[in-house]
Amino acid sequence: MKLIVISDTHLRVDSLIQRIGEIENVDMILHLGDMVRDASTISRRLGKNAVEVRGNCDMVGDRIPLIRLLIWQNKRILMTHGHEYNVKSSLNRLFYKALETHSDIVLFGHTHKPMIETLEGILFFNPGSATYPREGGSPSFGILSIRNGEILADIVTI
Repeated sequence: MKLIVISDTHLRVDSLIQRIGEIENVDMILHLGDMVRDASTISRRLGKNAVEVRGNCDMVGDRIPLIRLLIWQNKRILMTHGHEYNVKSSLNRLFYKALETHSDIVLFGHTHKPMIETLEGILFFNPGSATYPREGGSPSFGILSIRNGEILADIVTI
């Protein structure tokens, strides 16, 4: 099974939905904020459950948390948009939050730039922006899977 990881959709989801619809064995959609209400549109149109956290552009009050901790296939996944952890400058604060929560995987957005990096055994995964990439990149999202206990992360362009 696979987790689809998306961030920074900013109300433009048609091509994203079409591209995700081409992927087999999707278990769930994880939305990392900035127009988090897109998660319900994507969920409804694809018939998949969605879990979301809010970003700095989301005005949804306390209904949707800024951070979540999920357990999926015996791995602890920390979800956040990243703006509260200053991810545009450094992963330092997010790294310490990962240690504090005993996370195996940290998912974040906010930078609009995809990134896959492992720090001291913790996978840090930013899927980039599904609609507004930065620095000449392409719109993208991520796929997480676990095979034989190994975490696999991929960036997919739209």
